[in-house]
Amino acid sequence: MLSFNTNYGQLSNNIFTGGLNDRDILLEDPDQVAEDGEMAFTSAFWYYMFPQSPKPSMHDALLGFFEPNAEDQEANICTGCFGTTINLINEGECGTSTPTATARSDSFLDFCDEFDADCPETDIGCEDMGSFPS
Repeated sequence: MLSFNTNYGQLSNNIFTGGLNDRDILLEDPDQVAEDGEMAFTSAFWYYMFPQSPKPSMHDALLGFFEPNAEDQEANICTGCFGTTINLINEGECGTSTPTATARSDSFLDFCDEFDADCPETDIGCEDMGSFPS
């Protein structure tokens, strides 16, 4: 789920150690993420676990560790809500009903059913959600 130089540079800084130019490793060869299974898994885990300011991590938002401030609450951003994870992945999908956001919500509910998980039944989508305040 990496996009833009910002993601590749931040990931590169986090997984390579020891050099001043670590940021450039994935910027110069981003295909490593697609071509190396371990790198692909690492990138997905990193994207899930690490916050990208001003947004919290998906982990913290989904498990309820993120505490929305007044601006977040005004934008209908909530903790423990699957809709917030859609907003974190791509906030451009939120604010109206989009096919991509609906597909993400439907997949979430399918996984809940498949694993017989106790998933939330409200705040699954993000059509009424604004962007994270900067």
